[in-house]
Amino acid sequence: AITFTQYAKSEFDSTHYNTEYNDFIEVEINGCYGLCLDLSNDENAFSGAIWDNGDYILEITGNLNKSKLINLAKSAEICKK
Repeated sequence: AITFTQYAKSEFDSTHYNTEYNDFIEVEINGCYGLCLDLSNDENAFSGAIWDNGDYILEITGNLNKSKLINLAKSAEICKK
């Protein structure tokens, strides 16, 4: 399962991650600063990332390890009509 959420910056308050036994790491996603939390272990993969692209706060979580999740996040594109 993968969840991708886009927040309007004016409406974004905060999001919460359980960081017990884990630390955020800084990541770069398409030139933007972000944070990633990898909760994967030997039996299960799960990670999440959140970043600010200048217009929106973007968040992606899923049952993927950190590298796969970051690659998926980097493939996200803003569609303009």
